[in-house]
Amino acid sequence: MHLPPSREALYKNPWIRLATLGIALAIGGFFFKDRITQSRAPLSSAEKLEALRKNLHESVGSSSRLSDGEKLKILSQYRETPAEALELRGKLVGRLTRNVTTIQDLEFLQAVAQSPPCLSLSDCSRPDAARVPDPEEEIGQQLTLAFPQLAAIKVLQKTAQDFQQTAEIRQKALAELESLTRAKNDLIAGIASESIEEIEDQAKAQ
Repeated sequence: MHLPPSREALYKNPWIRLATLGIALAIGGFFFKDRITQSRAPLSSAEKLEALRKNLHESVGSSSRLSDGEKLKILSQYRETPAEALELRGKLVGRLTRNVTTIQDLEFLQAVAQSPPCLSLSDCSRPDAARVPDPEEEIGQQLTLAFPQLAAIKVLQKTAQDFQQTAEIRQKALAELESLTRAKNDLIAGIASESIEEIEDQAKAQ
């Protein structure tokens, strides 16, 4: 799948490539133990990349099967969780891996993926006026602010690749991903585009 030049350049950024791998691996337990907002000595971009990689790998886990009641509780908890609770929201979305069984589940994931990313860590409705943009930090900030959305994209991908699912569910998940490649947000569109490419590569390898 070919991306417009601006999106292709953004997607080739190593932050995005790392995030795609990390989210896929950590889909069952999303925790950034070393938040970029923690009070600590400044880290270089390379050190932050390595810290993110380490924390993502530490949170690797496979989601267990959920009962209908447990799944409803997770969906309810997601809706009741403040938008700024990015880690918790991402973890709740990740728990739906291997538990997408209805069109309503897919519609929930699509709604999460299409929702606008937070504008700041403290208040999703407004950008942090005190923060001075740093080109080297900006993509990491974007990934953090869009973490629930990116998690939803990877759950959609895993659903589309899961041949234990019905053909209807897999095709619907793929259609939802394809629609996300046209998202206005370049980060969302870029991650969705790579998910489509990975699905196509899997099909070719079979």
